[in-house]
Amino acid sequence: MGLGKKYREVLVLRYIHELEIKEIAEILSML
Repeated sequence: MGLGKKYREVLVLRYIHELEIKEIAEILSML
């Protein structure tokens, strides 16, 4: 039980992580 919730949390964390990578890449490209 709760496997679906855990899977969704992992997807959300991965999505946030990808957004952070994109933001960091944009900031670095501006320097």
